Amino acid sequence: MRLPTKLQKGKFAATRFWGIALVIAVLASVVFMRPSISAGQPQVWPTIQLPADAESISISDHMVANGVPMRTSSFTARQDVATTVAWFKARLGSPLAEDRLGNKTILGRAEGDFYITIQLEQIETGVLGLIGVSDMRYALTQRGKSREATDAWARDLPSGTKVLNLLVSQDDGKSSTYLLASNLQSDALNAERATRALERRGFVVERKVDLEKGATVNGSVITVSGRTVLFKSAGREATVMAFHDESGRAAIVINAVVLTGRLAP
Repeated sequence: MRLPTKLQKGKFAATRFWGIALVIAVLASVVFMRPSISAGQPQVWPTIQLPADAESISISDHMVANGVPMRTSSFTARQDVATTVAWFKARLGSPLAEDRLGNKTILGRAEGDFYITIQLEQIETGVLGLIGVSDMRYALTQRGKSREATDAWARDLPSGTKVLNLLVSQDDGKSSTYLLASNLQSDALNAERATRALERRGFVVERKVDLEKGATVNGSVITVSGRTVLFKSAGREATVMAFHDESGRAAIVINAVVLTGRLAP
């Protein structure tokens, strides 16, 4: 998954990072309630037209998010959310679902075997959009395999862990895996078990870092305390973050990259 340059630093990094998870969460809440997906031959992936002044950034053409094959992209445009919503409504047609989650507007539409999700958020320079196009017929036929992959990670992590998101993508000559999980265990235990899970998958620890709330790392202020483990070896890199949010729940975030020719973790 490639980070757009303008979103890699500062507040946009978190916006885009968690925005993808939000798109996946919204998608998962609606798509498996739609049994009318066709059983015919696979269709061509839909192409989503953007406003004329939009700057588009491809994120991944080969992503599997919680068992759902997806193509994802991002865009920015110099207009407000209401104008952008009206623009998409005029071109996507109906039925078109519209919902709000916090300060984000979510549009959704089924198109043949696919489901289109568009997340829109107002930013200083206009609107930030995240687009997900999902192959729902394939996802419905592969739900068992998807559950096995999620369960395998959950078994490697501490007792009571729930895997919230598991994203795998094949792009730019590499295979990337992103995992977000939560439980009620300590940061030390979560970091240790996640480290062992990655070591079993061929990753080698480079160094361990304690996160201190308020510290600055690469120009960004750390807003939580916790532990980070960095992995690096020939053809493999990974990061584990274990921390607690303000509600007291523990979070585990794993980002792992394997060069092309190696199996994704």
